[in-house]
Amino acid sequence: MIAGDANLQADIFQGVKSEVDLQIDLEPNRWLSIREIADMYKRSCDDAIGKMAERRLLSPFGMTRADFLSRQNELSAEFVKDIAHELLNF
Repeated sequence: MIAGDANLQADIFQGVKSEVDLQIDLEPNRWLSIREIADMYKRSCDDAIGKMAERRLLSPFGMTRADFLSRQNELSAEFVKDIAHELLNF
């Protein structure tokens, strides 16, 4: 499960741990299934990669992912197309 960028894996692990801790607090007598943990890992991975892409691709323009989505009509079509392509391929 741990391969590649150690910082990314640490971010993913923290996200999963937070979700697991919350579920344990809500239902301390219920065991989480492997499927539930895998889904948590996937969500945490997507979130961590999204934040990394935002830092590398959008923050140089002073934008967040939310800004990019909400301001697409104000931006040039070429810029939107290029950034969208970069985000999808990140």
